[in-house]
Amino acid sequence: MASSYALTQRPLTAIEVASLDDGLRNQIGEAVDVNLAQFELIQVGRATTPAQNRSLAEF
Repeated sequence: MASSYALTQRPLTAIEVASLDDGLRNQIGEAVDVNLAQFELIQVGRATTPAQNRSLAEF
């Protein structure tokens, strides 16, 4: 997580999917094209559009 902040200068906020109430989980699930049940954590504020995956070595 510290690497994310160093690269983007934005804090990283991760939330446990299990801690979300049903209404919010459904709202998020409708906004993204993935099944949230596949994830333990989600990142808040991250773009939901596909982006090129980069390793830290590229920076």
